[in-house]
Amino acid sequence: MEYRELGSTGINISIVGIGAWQMGGLDGENGVGHGWGDVDDSRSIKIIHSAQEMGVNLIDTADIYGSGHSERIIGEALKGRRDKWIVATKGGLVKDPDNRGQYFDASAVNIRNACEASLKRLQIDTIDFYQLHGIPEDDQIPDTMKELSKLRDEGKIRFYGISVGDAGSIKKLQAYGEVDIVQIGFSLLNRNEEAALNYCYEQGIGTLIRTPLSWGAAF
Repeated sequence: MEYRELGSTGINISIVGIGAWQMGGLDGENGVGHGWGDVDDSRSIKIIHSAQEMGVNLIDTADIYGSGHSERIIGEALKGRRDKWIVATKGGLVKDPDNRGQYFDASAVNIRNACEASLKRLQIDTIDFYQLHGIPEDDQIPDTMKELSKLRDEGKIRFYGISVGDAGSIKKLQAYGEVDIVQIGFSLLNRNEEAALNYCYEQGIGTLIRTPLSWGAAF
């Protein structure tokens, strides 16, 4: 397995990581991100353990995946193995209580609550990479960035950033603080977010690439 330093974090991650959306399992029929399907939890745990044996050390999830189930499964899988893994998760997407979809709330209060809930589900003391699952409203950004800084100072997260595909959103956050990592959708078939990728490279921001196989699509 090859490893690379992620941006300026000083953390070396495997060039292949695990995306754990599918490990959220079956959780409702409506709304992207709630559930993936009828997934065997024991198989998910075996996948994580097998990946570790092959040298994978990065796993990425979000609190919305299976309404927290993905994080809970990771927490079980990482028992006694925490030191072998770099854990990334996201917050800000909230499941509609009527199960009609989801909405985005990246206010400072919600991000703190989401982060602390993720820590409990993951059964860890610190999240290595914490990402906003989208760009907050303009008037929320200053307080949200301040809250992320507080969470880092408290030791609850090590580095933070955003899962978004446009340079403009990244710049908005940078106006109020550090952006250590950005998650970008990119593949040979989808280069729509290449400008954001280039911007991160110029800024020394670490990038996590999602859907590198373009969902397995053939065009």
